Amino acid sequence: MLFSQEKADEAIKFISNLTHTKGQWAGVPWNWIPWQLELIKTAFGTVKPDGSRQYRYVYVEIPKKNGKSEISAAVGLKLFAADKEAGAEIYTAAGDRLQASIIFNVAAQMTNDHKLLRERTKILHSVKRMVIHKTGSVYTALSSDAFTKHGLNPHGVLIDETHAHPNRELYDVLTEGTDTARSQQMIFITTTAGIQDETSIGWELHEYARQVKEGIIEDSGFLPLIYAAEPDDDWEDPKIWQKVNPSLGYIFELDKIQEHYDSVKNNPARQNNFRRYRLNQWVSQLTRYIPMDYWRRCGTLFNPDKLKNHPCYGGLDLSSKKDMCAFVLVFPPDDINKKWRILPKFYMPEATLHERAKEDKVPYDLWAKMGLITLTPGNIIDYQFIQKDVIQASQLYDLREVAYDPWNATETAVKLDNENGITMVEHRQGYVSMSEPTKKFHALILEESIAHGGHKVLEWNADNLEVKIDVSENVRPVKANVKKRIDGVVATIMALGRALQTFEYKSIYETQGLTIL
Repeated sequence: MLFSQEKADEAIKFISNLTHTKGQWAGVPWNWIPWQLELIKTAFGTVKPDGSRQYRYVYVEIPKKNGKSEISAAVGLKLFAADKEAGAEIYTAAGDRLQASIIFNVAAQMTNDHKLLRERTKILHSVKRMVIHKTGSVYTALSSDAFTKHGLNPHGVLIDETHAHPNRELYDVLTEGTDTARSQQMIFITTTAGIQDETSIGWELHEYARQVKEGIIEDSGFLPLIYAAEPDDDWEDPKIWQKVNPSLGYIFELDKIQEHYDSVKNNPARQNNFRRYRLNQWVSQLTRYIPMDYWRRCGTLFNPDKLKNHPCYGGLDLSSKKDMCAFVLVFPPDDINKKWRILPKFYMPEATLHERAKEDKVPYDLWAKMGLITLTPGNIIDYQFIQKDVIQASQLYDLREVAYDPWNATETAVKLDNENGITMVEHRQGYVSMSEPTKKFHALILEESIAHGGHKVLEWNADNLEVKIDVSENVRPVKANVKKRIDGVVATIMALGRALQTFEYKSIYETQGLTIL
């Protein structure tokens, strides 16, 4: 590969005359961070024998807050206004219009702060478009509705946060065969890590960039720059934080990462986002959720007989007649009992118990002998046993509501509601219904504000619990595989969800008043 210092200096000089746009640096002349300077030198200075740019693709994968939007916007302006390309078309593209507008807005502010660019360029904020009429060049933000984008002739494409693209169509429309009329088109990709998903364009590009970087794939037109912790790096080690954040000490200080770490260290669901945003590690969408040392600290024993007539909420998980089912009661705290108390019941078919215990390598038979699992006759669970327990609970306690998953329990719920006057409430298993109570359940465990009595089956469920996490840190419970049961925990979370929505705790002093002696 050849290197042209002249072309590198040309790009560096142009960007050096721009200004920063964010926070305390807004309006301040461009201050080069070493990694950015090296990137621009390499991307614009490496050339083919004919003098045109070597790299068509520049891939930058870096943790958040390291200035990738600013450098991307600056590159876009270089291609737009100072690349000697008539009718240059520059597009910022992302999974949605709002995300695509981030780089455009930064570029527009840089343009507005630069006297010559401001005089030459018309900025149309309403449509996220800039135009230089003299050269016919345009700079526009696009979203993922790629079916409207065919026929574009881009000189530069700035693709942001590929991990969040809903599909690969926009990427393909902007890159496949679009360089035939452009001698040195540049596809400038910036992203942080996302979820490992074999079907996503984000993961596909990451893997391709990694293989090019490691020399597994030879692609002389692809420049990969990846700042990320290795899989075996200690994610809690500040030395690793420093290693993978090249703008540390320039844009932000180590204490910002420390604050983020302190807020997530005991929350597995949020740890994944710390790994993604701060360490740039691609993560599984699933993560183990309950720290079992905290769970065991919540094993306080209590006497169910002393809960008679106390308010409570039920959760009913009838996963399958052939598997385990659970009915759980959750009792909110009161003046005497400061903890949420959990009273679980589990059910399995008697005829298949030993076979399932052997197959799953789980001591169902021992738990049944200990009275921790109710066995129903035959090779499927008789739901009438569960219905009787729900009815009995309504007679012993102040059972306000029972939440149930409608997938298997609708018929049972209708009978309990219509024939026995028990308030049954659908509780679906998606993020909307499950995220808040699942997070609250986790928080109560960390606070040791739950008493579960050390129930072995419920403990096994808790140890099996994983959560699936979306990009907004919403969670929903899942199990690692078909042999891992989480029915009791799911029922607990549903019951807790209803309690959180409807229960209003009143002190005994509010309900009975003060007694003056």
